[in-house]
Amino acid sequence: MGKGKVKIWYDEESDILYISFGRGVAVDSEEVDEGVRVEYGKDGKLIGVEISNAREKLLKHIAKLISQEITT
Repeated sequence: MGKGKVKIWYDEESDILYISFGRGVAVDSEEVDEGVRVEYGKDGKLIGVEISNAREKLLKHIAKLISQEITT
């Protein structure tokens, strides 16, 4: 994967969305919100984000954004 390329995978069965920002093996990670984990490579740079229960999380977020746009 070249520099600046983002790849996205979605596992419908487990409802997990994974966004990859670069190559490498995750050597550290942290949960930044319930069901949202960020992963870092050996150089400390962000290499990926994993979102559990993606349908529910993303739909709620999109609905909130639409509601804010309608009321403004």
